[in-house]
Amino acid sequence: LIRHTTQNSMEGKPQRILRPRILVYGTLLAGIFAAWTWSVINRAPLEFDVMRDRNALYRELADGGVENVYTLRLVNKQARAHTYSVDVEPVAGLTLPGGPVRVDAAAEEVVTVVVTLRSEPDAARGRSDIVFTVQSLDEPAIRARHESRFFGPVP
Repeated sequence: LIRHTTQNSMEGKPQRILRPRILVYGTLLAGIFAAWTWSVINRAPLEFDVMRDRNALYRELADGGVENVYTLRLVNKQARAHTYSVDVEPVAGLTLPGGPVRVDAAAEEVVTVVVTLRSEPDAARGRSDIVFTVQSLDEPAIRARHESRFFGPVP
């Protein structure tokens, strides 16, 4: 009773299949598919985020040094396990106790690590910019950097 057709078809006139709307929609769909394919092929194998401790801006130590606590979140996006090395780029007077931190991440796992960064006595005053680095020990091409800040008492 209901016919899904066009008026031109019912009158026996020729039909135009390639109308402008079909061409525009086809082009948009092909563009979206190409962008999705590119993003899947070029996705980063490691996601790395640094969050400062929200409870205290810094802690003063008995020897006059200062500590800042950070929570690092590493996301291994690959289908195989990796071992990562987490370190801080050198800044005068700041150290990561115990040296680089070694983190094992299983395939497609999210790992949370808490690290403490310390300053020598009277070395950190105010705000200092720091950079955390993560590098895969078994695949050196996988690396990430994240900028953060180290806070100490204002002189």
